[in-house]
Amino acid sequence: MINGWNRSITLRLTLFFILISSSVLLLLGILVGNALEHHFERQDNEILTGKLELVRHELQEIRSEQAMLATLRRVDEALVGHQDLVVVVVLPGSSARYATPGADFPESALNGMLPENSIQSVKWTSRAQRPFRGLATSIRTQINDGRHEVGRQP
Repeated sequence: MINGWNRSITLRLTLFFILISSSVLLLLGILVGNALEHHFERQDNEILTGKLELVRHELQEIRSEQAMLATLRRVDEALVGHQDLVVVVVLPGSSARYATPGADFPESALNGMLPENSIQSVKWTSRAQRPFRGLATSIRTQINDGRHEVGRQP
């Protein structure tokens, strides 16, 4: 009887069909998953770039320490309603000057100065094991020819 199954063309065709169908569905799933991940990454980067430009515009106009405090309050108000969007402003020497609540931006992105007008894409996992992606850049202000780094996460 076992020899009958080995010779059965129906069984062999069924197994071949299962193998091919499973392979095609697996590859299609991987392809769709990668396409979706790329799509959402592009969408996140568009949103983050817009918010980065808002922060850049505000920080470039700062001419004094008092103006910086007022500007950072305006930035904080502009980010209301954006859950999981944080801004970290770092003065030269890596001393944090401002961070929105819940900021868990990686230290590696906050250390060192990036060339002005360059944007570094950053991916990391938070302490709570949540994956994030964000942007880091350097922005020149009018205060003592200083620079502030801004980092954000979605």
